[in-house]
Amino acid sequence: MKRIPEVSVTVGVEVEGLVYKKGERYDLKRYLAPYGGVIEVPGFGRITTDLGKSQVEYITEVCRSGDEVVHRLNTLERTLCDSVSGVRVEYGPFFERAGSVEELLTHPWQHPRAIAQVRALQSEWERVLHTSDWRVVSELACLCSTHVHLGLTNTHGVFLKHTDPAVRPLYLALGNVLTNCGPYLARRLAERSGIADHPGRQTVWFRFTTKNRRPRKGTWLYGDAAYARRIRSMGPRLVRRGCDSVCGVDTWEVDLETPSREGDPIVLKTCWDQARLSPLGTVESRSGQSVPPEHAGWYAEKLLEVSRGTIEWLRKSGSVLNGESDVERLFRSLHGIVGDLVPPAPLTEEEWWECANLR
Repeated sequence: MKRIPEVSVTVGVEVEGLVYKKGERYDLKRYLAPYGGVIEVPGFGRITTDLGKSQVEYITEVCRSGDEVVHRLNTLERTLCDSVSGVRVEYGPFFERAGSVEELLTHPWQHPRAIAQVRALQSEWERVLHTSDWRVVSELACLCSTHVHLGLTNTHGVFLKHTDPAVRPLYLALGNVLTNCGPYLARRLAERSGIADHPGRQTVWFRFTTKNRRPRKGTWLYGDAAYARRIRSMGPRLVRRGCDSVCGVDTWEVDLETPSREGDPIVLKTCWDQARLSPLGTVESRSGQSVPPEHAGWYAEKLLEVSRGTIEWLRKSGSVLNGESDVERLFRSLHGIVGDLVPPAPLTEEEWWECANLR
């Protein structure tokens, strides 16, 4: 293995919640429409929505610590509540009725990419499995999560993307760790926050995606070749930008013909592993449930500790996680650093499934 460069780990967080006004779900999509669907808060991040009309999504700027995450999230929440009189945001996994797929897709301010992607999932599911079970995709409109992006910077503070050969093995190693113990980490977050997770949140993907797009159970992949095979095995890329996009109109179309390929940012967003290499150039941990800012900051800080511990172990051992024995040694080391946040050994497929289903 080539010498591991000196790097620092940064973090950015996406936290979803549900917006209420006068006891009813508030149509945030309608409110944000005149702003192009997003409110930018310079220096702190942005406020946008997800699939559900009442879902808010806070996206922070790059942070160096959990405390910075808390500060930015609190500012974003105050900005929203100051902008829309009388609203409040609730955090938690949630699992209330969100309406039918048709209602979601005909909302006048639904994002065109979401519409195209759901239609593509419908076509793929019905073509492969000949059922209408894909309709549970509507449940995503009432499920809320916390996603954490981990990035690497060099000694000059320059961001190094996961496509950079010098740090590619580090990103892949972080992806391995966070995918394997993702459900375990989510359980620790639920215990810390006191907000019970919902048994269906982490496994909903298994109910409306075909086999190759679902999260990987148990130990993930070890290196570039295996990751490339993972992406190619997903089949077609689902969606593509429409012809009008070049004219400044954001349009999307179903694309079940173009094969998935590594490095395609559209494909990366349709790989629903517990941790994935993000189009932003980071590794994105997708395990956590929706929690208030103070708990999201704690979670981000712990993932920073896991990341730093992983990089330090790789530096000392000279390993690139070439097999089960390397992964086992790494997990023992991380368990000694961060305690019960990480299991003492990699989760087996059965243990992973049990954790994900909260058994």
